Amino acid sequence: MKDAILQFLKEYGDGVSFAELSRIKGFKGEFNFGYPEKNIYLWFNCSQSAVDALTELKDKDIIEFKPCDILVYHADGLIQKAPIAKQIRKYSKKRWLPATLYKGQCFQQD
Repeated sequence: MKDAILQFLKEYGDGVSFAELSRIKGFKGEFNFGYPEKNIYLWFNCSQSAVDALTELKDKDIIEFKPCDILVYHADGLIQKAPIAKQIRKYSKKRWLPATLYKGQCFQQD
């Protein structure tokens, strides 16, 4: 899964949405990716392997996430059915923070 995510970034460049990543075989599943301690999620319905890969790549500074306008997801045709997080704080109910992937400092462009 890590290789597929990195390949996506190599091919399409910065600003890859989770809607685009959901096209990767095996990306979809029953888990959520984000910041559960704050009840903020960048994407819902990810596979465990997708969550593990994204977490590892982020922790190693190979990828990073940047908030984006919801119009990015309108263009991709896939909007999450959760209220949008307006700020980074702890919410009582799940919130969606629209974000895209960027190459981190340790990203290697083989």
